[in-house]
Amino acid sequence: MKSPLQLFNDRTIQFKLGFVLLIPLMLLVYVTMEYLLLERDRQLQAELNVATFQFIVKLDHAAHNLALERGLSAGFIASREPQQQQQLELQRKKTNQQLSELYQDLEQGEKSKVIFEHHEVVEFKLLLQKLDDIRAQIDREERGEQALHNSFQFFSKANARLLYLIQESVSNVSQLGLAKQSRALYALLGIKERAGQERGRLNSFFSSGKVSINASIEINHYIHDQQVKLEEFFHHATTEHAKHYRDHIALMEEESLRSYRELFLSRMEKQEKLEKLRGLLGFGGMIHNFKNYVIRGSDGSRQKFEQNYSQVVKLLMQYRALKGMSAEELRLLDIV
Repeated sequence: MKSPLQLFNDRTIQFKLGFVLLIPLMLLVYVTMEYLLLERDRQLQAELNVATFQFIVKLDHAAHNLALERGLSAGFIASREPQQQQQLELQRKKTNQQLSELYQDLEQGEKSKVIFEHHEVVEFKLLLQKLDDIRAQIDREERGEQALHNSFQFFSKANARLLYLIQESVSNVSQLGLAKQSRALYALLGIKERAGQERGRLNSFFSSGKVSINASIEINHYIHDQQVKLEEFFHHATTEHAKHYRDHIALMEEESLRSYRELFLSRMEKQEKLEKLRGLLGFGGMIHNFKNYVIRGSDGSRQKFEQNYSQVVKLLMQYRALKGMSAEELRLLDIV
């Protein structure tokens, strides 16, 4: 019986060459297949990155229109003017259009199933089912402050959900440059949403004229969040984008919000100083000490009264120096 080597030697030269080349050819085929699979994965990931960024933009458009409707709703509740109502109705149509397009992309797009968890989309849609009821409350004049509160809470919650979906989208972007751009955009959207909430609260304050400690805390919270998100934006933004923000957007923000912020904070400071004045002038202060001095004639009561008087004069001078003092307020101070 012939050995395997003898059998091989008996074969033709073509067979021998084919056998020798078989292993390298198989290796070449394997390497080629691995390369093609790798390129396919890269292509799919690139397509997913682009689709994700497109979803971020669409989610932003929806959030932007909801924020606009939130602001116009607050203005209409405060004024009930026909012109405000027309603007609000027009914005509602734009919001509906954006939400309809977003729903279609979320439900039918193959990429959306990869980018988002199903329950996240369901939760967002369930929340937006309340939109018609919120709009009905806004349209009913008798709802007033309750409609203002409910609408502000609803639109803010809806946008918080959209920002969460955007954050989830950003985490799916793997391409370095696009990932940094996505994170910068997310930070910018966070700033825009907080600025919108701050503007809404300030509008509510100027419409009602009512001020509270809780409102001050809430507005300061919005301002702080904007500063945190701004630092995050500069960390991820390109030099060009950061320069554009400083040269254009920052100036617009200062022009639109700074004067309102200063006036609100001034009003809060007025409120604080008025409370101190009530304490110094009231029955626990000057009136009480003056009464004791009249009744008893003691030096201690006189000294306390003089101390209260000095504190009141100092406080009135500080009050007069506050920004936003009207002519009528100054006249009343002169009387005091």
